[in-house]
Amino acid sequence: MLHHYRRDPVAVARTAGEILTLSAEHELEEYSAKGRIFEGWSLVAQGDVAEGLRRIDGGFEVMREIGTPEDFPVYQCMRAEALRRLGDVEAALAALADGRAVIVEQGVAFWAAEIARHEAMAEMARPRPDEALVREKLAEAARIAGSQGALALELRAACTALAFAQVPGDAKAARQALAAVLNRFTADAQGRDLDEARTALAPAAAS
Repeated sequence: MLHHYRRDPVAVARTAGEILTLSAEHELEEYSAKGRIFEGWSLVAQGDVAEGLRRIDGGFEVMREIGTPEDFPVYQCMRAEALRRLGDVEAALAALADGRAVIVEQGVAFWAAEIARHEAMAEMARPRPDEALVREKLAEAARIAGSQGALALELRAACTALAFAQVPGDAKAARQALAAVLNRFTADAQGRDLDEARTALAPAAAS
């Protein structure tokens, strides 16, 4: 889960393989299911979307039967990412709605900001997205992340907002907002989200 939080598909694949080996040796069905889910996400992140989704769904089906639900919003975001990339926006939104339902039922909201951001990205994938809805969801993601002190998730929301900004005035405001979040990290902080934010704010990206 840590490697997934860091969006590191290579490390996720390596650790998922270890989980699958150990779960097979010790007949641990729940951990086998988790291994397949993370293995699937790694495949999605590296471009094998259809096969990755198949593995995520296979593991998630088992988790629905025997697993505890606190991580289900994370898994639903994995599914939504794959479904969106396969062009099925409605199925992606349905997965995210299921993730929201778990948050409401269980009161475990650590991934609520990402649910909202993924809802925005699903709407962005439509041929004619509802721009007001996208802004609303991204604002919700930033607000939740900020209230939780989840600076990395706040950064993701700001990056997505800049990617969505089409009008020059909106893009300028989005760049300023992203820069403000990025400046709250230490100068030596590293990670994929930070790399993407710095690249988005580079002078060449603004031209």
